Amino acid sequence: MIKPPVMKLIPILTFIFITAHGFARAKIKPTEKAQANTKFYVATAAQGGNDSNAGTSLSAPFATVSKALLSAVNPGDAIYVRSGKYTLTTTVNINKAGAAAKHMILSVYKPDLKNANSRPVFDCSAMDMKGDNRGFLLSNANYWDIYGIIIKSAGDNGMYVTGTGNTTITFCDFIRNRDTGLQLAGGSHDIQVINCDSYENADWGSNTRATGGNADGFAPKMDVGDNILFRGCRAWGNSDDGWDGYLRGTSENMTTYLEDCWTFRNGYYWLNGTTNSTQNGNGFKMGGSDTKDRAHNFVLIRCLSFDNKARGFDQNSNAGSIYLYNCTAYRNQGSDYGLNSTTSRLKYKPGAELVLKNNLSLGAKGVDLPAASTPARKLVTEDNSFLTASSSPEILSVDTTGVTGMRSVDGSLPVLKFMHLKASGSGSQTYIDRGVALPDVEYHQKKGVPFKGKSPDLGAFEAN
Repeated sequence: MIKPPVMKLIPILTFIFITAHGFARAKIKPTEKAQANTKFYVATAAQGGNDSNAGTSLSAPFATVSKALLSAVNPGDAIYVRSGKYTLTTTVNINKAGAAAKHMILSVYKPDLKNANSRPVFDCSAMDMKGDNRGFLLSNANYWDIYGIIIKSAGDNGMYVTGTGNTTITFCDFIRNRDTGLQLAGGSHDIQVINCDSYENADWGSNTRATGGNADGFAPKMDVGDNILFRGCRAWGNSDDGWDGYLRGTSENMTTYLEDCWTFRNGYYWLNGTTNSTQNGNGFKMGGSDTKDRAHNFVLIRCLSFDNKARGFDQNSNAGSIYLYNCTAYRNQGSDYGLNSTTSRLKYKPGAELVLKNNLSLGAKGVDLPAASTPARKLVTEDNSFLTASSSPEILSVDTTGVTGMRSVDGSLPVLKFMHLKASGSGSQTYIDRGVALPDVEYHQKKGVPFKGKSPDLGAFEAN
């Protein structure tokens, strides 16, 4: 038996924006706090942006991020982008590194941030659909903090991160790109993706053989490295999966963590709602590999998956360990929890576990779980509720209105009634105070998953 993976404290520095989810960075000495050596500004032409400017003041900003990146050469340099639309015809390459005590910064200019729609938009729709036509490419770009930008309609990925570590991507959107919105690969490690949305990405287009089966919302996959964290993120309307952790290459036995993430309505082409057999449509696809023997460990806490074309939570052919705590699945077209891979070639790693605690589901297809532990994989289930039903009198609402709603200006998710629990009512409670405490599970970089009442509730949302 192996212990549940523990999220490593990433040695990154306090950034000027604090998320509503209370994201806490590793503790550092005050003398190590990152300070920008030089500040550069980018603005639209209407705001005075011109690449002939010095770029070091609001009164003489650059017109393009690419120009600012040529100037920001020292650890601790910062680039602030004014609100507005920026047309990209070629990829923005970020290939310089910061330092542990001096991160590089690419951020919205905060005084412009009146609401989530006032973030700068990088419109790549002039790009052809092509494998290397990414919106942003981070290559060996260690120690970066990227905050508050929107990338849409790139010819491939909205953002592709390779060979990069100790970097945060916060409050960013990846929209209608022609491959996965945000993909992490090339050994990238110690990456935190906080309060980001990736939606309506689809690999469809003229003069191409692409038929929708590659564009996920978020993809820590192929040859990704260890210690990847997603928190407070949403993925919806993508032509393939919401999250995809499929492995190919040298990656092995790494761990990806998801906290407070939502995924829904994946597996369809956003433009007209069509689908085909290449569009998988899983909510959270947790691993898998060509050889059926690669371990991509996953830890999911308080995550929500609903209305996906296929499974809500999908093991695929993951040969590693999966830990699901306080997750909710609703009305997925495949199994709400599909964690019983039966492929004859699957070879579990020694000590592999499947652990499910405090989860709930409502859906006509029910769940597909192993009946018991096997010599290859240990099964642990405690205090779950899996109902083959379309509703429950103990659920406050199954109305999905607002699930794609605009985030708050601090990046936090909209507050809804969907799949929340009724705090009062007649009869015995199935969900409230029915869970098991999780004092040793790390959540928001603190030990223990908090709860109200005498015991945890089931599912992703505590009552009240």
